[in-house]
Amino acid sequence: MLDTEQLAGINRLKASLKREPGTLEDVWLAQPVLWQELGWSQSQLRLWLLCQPGLEAIKTDGQLRYQFAAGDKSERPDLGEIIAKIVQGVGKPMPLAQLKSKLPAGTVVTEPMLKAAINQHPQLTLMGPMVKLN
Repeated sequence: MLDTEQLAGINRLKASLKREPGTLEDVWLAQPVLWQELGWSQSQLRLWLLCQPGLEAIKTDGQLRYQFAAGDKSERPDLGEIIAKIVQGVGKPMPLAQLKSKLPAGTVVTEPMLKAAINQHPQLTLMGPMVKLN
């Protein structure tokens, strides 16, 4: 199971591959601590990349580059944005435990996933058990 820092590292990697394609070597060198913590080799990383929904492997200049497809519909909505909209709709800080019940139907998340999304979102702050907008 991934901890909050590992999940944040993977999310940063995915965000960078949305902005700009990267080779396996680029991806490997961008997050060396993450791959070490996970105990992954480059071949395991390549397999993981190939399994990511919406991620394309395109051969250019003799190199395989990975990038998320433009307008990818299989990608999950940004959890941070969903949380920000919920807290904004309530109009005041709300308990983290209550937030789970306000998520859209079919959304399955764990408390560490919620905390990671809150910590990564520029407009959200976690203060004790409460989630508030900055």
